Formats: sequence, C-alpha cells, structure tokens
Amino acid sequence: MNVTINFLGILSEYIGTDTVFMELLQGATYGDLLNEVSHKFGDRLPKGVWDKENCQFRAGILSIGEGRDLETKETVLKDGENITIVVHMAGG
Repeated sequence: MNVTINFLGILSEYIGTDTVFMELLQGATYGDLLNEVSHKFGDRLPKGVWDKENCQFRAGILSIGEGRDLETKETVLKDGENITIVVHMAGG
C-alpha cells in the first residue's frame, strides 16, 4: 500500500522536502508509518519534534489523515491515504 505524507512548515525544512511517498505493507498502521519515518528521517528531526526513544512525534505535532487525526499507533492506514504532519500553533 502507498501513502503520501505532507510535512508542513518547519517540518519540511527538517525533512528536506514537503512531500514524501511511502510504500508500506497492506494493513499498515500509524505505528508502522512512524517506524519508517524514524528509519528514514529520525536523525534529521530535532529533539523537540521527534521522540527517538518512543519513535513518535512529540506533543504539539499533529498527524492528520483523511478526515481523522492519527492519535494512536494502532490506527490502520488506508491505501492511498494523504497524511499531513504539522506543528500545532495556538493563536490569539
């Protein structure tokens, strides 16, 4: 299965591009995706953004799938899903 990841804002600078295409096994979960992100980009992401030990984005980084937030590693991804990863910003 294939997914597209869109890294917005400063995240695209860390990754080196704003769009990444990943091929995952059929039935892959958000946790599987995070493992691939760690493998390919973990060393590029600063400590304030990426938790290397737990292989996940830190609080304040939102992962949004098609019509849903990807909050748990057990969430099954959809083939062809577009995923946006963005730094959550408060306004006022």
